[in-house]
Amino acid sequence: MSETKDSGDRRRKASVNKHGGKKNTEMCGECGLTVKDSDKAVSCDVCEVWFHIECEKLPEEVYNFMQDEEAEGVLMWYCSHCKKGCAKLHKYIKRIEQQQVEQMTRQNELEGKVNKLKEFTAQEHDKNKEIEVRMGILEAKSVEINDVLETNAKNDRGFENRLGTLEARTVGLEGKVDSSRATGSATEVKQEDNTGKPEPVGELIEELNERKMRENNIVVYGAPESGSPTMSERIESDKSYALNLIKECGITSGQEIIVKVIRLGKFIQGKARPMLIKLSTADIKANLFKNIRNLQGNMKFQDIRIANDLTKREREHEAVLWQEAKNLMDSGKGRHRVVGPPWRRRLVKIGVQEK
Repeated sequence: MSETKDSGDRRRKASVNKHGGKKNTEMCGECGLTVKDSDKAVSCDVCEVWFHIECEKLPEEVYNFMQDEEAEGVLMWYCSHCKKGCAKLHKYIKRIEQQQVEQMTRQNELEGKVNKLKEFTAQEHDKNKEIEVRMGILEAKSVEINDVLETNAKNDRGFENRLGTLEARTVGLEGKVDSSRATGSATEVKQEDNTGKPEPVGELIEELNERKMRENNIVVYGAPESGSPTMSERIESDKSYALNLIKECGITSGQEIIVKVIRLGKFIQGKARPMLIKLSTADIKANLFKNIRNLQGNMKFQDIRIANDLTKREREHEAVLWQEAKNLMDSGKGRHRVVGPPWRRRLVKIGVQEK
C-alpha cells in the first residue's frame, strides 16, 4: 500500500489493521482522543491512522460491512485527508497515460516519415547515377569552354588597358582646360607623381568612381545637433532639419528628395558635427545651390555653411587653391575666392566681372 507523509501532529502511523485488535493505544487522527477497543473506529489503508467513524462521518452500515471477513482484501478505505492526495495521484496517472498515447501516435507518424524517406533516398540514388553520367559529359565540355574563356580574358585585359589610357587622357584634358581658365597652375588636376611618372590607371579610375558616388552629396557645417543620448532621436532631428533646409531653398519636389542624412565623426555632447546629406538627384543639388541665398533670410540657417562632398584628392586641391588665394592677397594682388564645381574649382578675383 502507498505511504504518505503525516499531515499533522495528531496523525501517526499505527501497525494495525481495521479488523484485528489494536496492538497499542492509538489516538484518533481527527479528534485526538484515545481510540478504545470498544470504540467503532477504522484505520486508513494509506496513512494507517485510526479514526472514529463519527469523526470521519462513516455510515455505520459501511462500518459493519467492513467488519465482514468477505470484505478482507477487497475493500479499501481512505481517510478524508488521503482522499485528496489520491485524487491528485489519479489525475497524474491519467495525464501520464494520455502522454503515452500521444507519444505512441508521434512515434507511428515518425516511422511513416522514415519509411517515406527511405523510399525517396532509393529513388534519389538512381537519379544520382544518371547525374554522374551527365556530369562526365559536362566536364568534357567545360574544358572546351575554359579554353574559350581564357582567350576572351586576354582580349578583355587588352580592352581594359586601352580604356584606362583613354580615361587618363580625359582627366588630363580636363586638367588642362581648368588650367587655362584659372589664374594659376594650381587648378590643374595632376596626373603625375613627384617622380614625374604618370599615376597608375587604377588610381585614376578609383578617383572617378568616388567622385561619381559623391556627386549628389552636400555637407552642412554649423548645423545644430540634438543633444539626445538616443541615436534614433538624433537621426530623426537631423532629417527634419535637412528637409526644412531644402524646402527653404524652394525645392518641394513630390519625389523622394533626401536619400539619407548622417553626421560625420564621433558624437560629442555639446559639439555639432558636420552633416552629410545625400540627395536623390543632381538636379535637386543644382537647384539648392542656385537658391542658396534664400537661407540668409531665415535665422535658423544664417550661421551654416554648405559645401560639396569632396574626395581626398579634391580636398587637397581645394587647400592648394585657398593657399594660393592667400598668397595673392599677401602679395597685393587683391582678394580671390575659390569657385566652380568640385571637378573644376578655380580662383576668381573678387570685384572683377567674370567673362
